Amino acid sequence: MVRSNHSVRGVLTPDKCQIIVEQRDNATRIARSLLTRWNVYLDPADSQGIADMALCEAAKNLSVERGTNFTTYLFPYIKG
Repeated sequence: MVRSNHSVRGVLTPDKCQIIVEQRDNATRIARSLLTRWNVYLDPADSQGIADMALCEAAKNLSVERGTNFTTYLFPYIKG
């Protein structure tokens, strides 16, 4: 059975890297919003780092067959 590069779990394929690039601003917004809600104030570079790590983990484990919106899938990774 041949799978598309987009659906391989645990691997950052070019398609998944593109998702990371497209979702970076959104992930940063979500991370900063959560941190503010929790009264945690970090340097912007630190909150960006949290968002970037969450993006990579979420994209790496993404399974498009499930049909889940990526933001819905990303949220628990940012939340930790």
